[in-house]
Amino acid sequence: MDGLTLLILTLYVLAVMRATRLINADTILDTPRIYLLRRFGPESTLAYFISCPWCVSIWIAGITAPFVLWAVGLPLWVWPLLALSASHLTGLAAQLDDSDMEIEIEDA
Repeated sequence: MDGLTLLILTLYVLAVMRATRLINADTILDTPRIYLLRRFGPESTLAYFISCPWCVSIWIAGITAPFVLWAVGLPLWVWPLLALSASHLTGLAAQLDDSDMEIEIEDA
């Protein structure tokens, strides 16, 4: 594996981590998260999903992995390996993040 391929795969994993963080915890998406929590309730499956980095990362990695494989010229059979690896690294990184990822809904 050449250096460029390794760089692209590393950047891919970091991008999955960033997109997961954006969906789970970043302030910019508080409004849609709060809307969904109010609509479906804080105990709903959707509420669990949008607050779980392990859940979000597997979807992001699973959907985007084929594009990365195509870009670096790796065979398609690597897809589940790349997606699962990126998701797992994202979940581990989320555990290292000590910031509070709970969504609080204030009464309007």
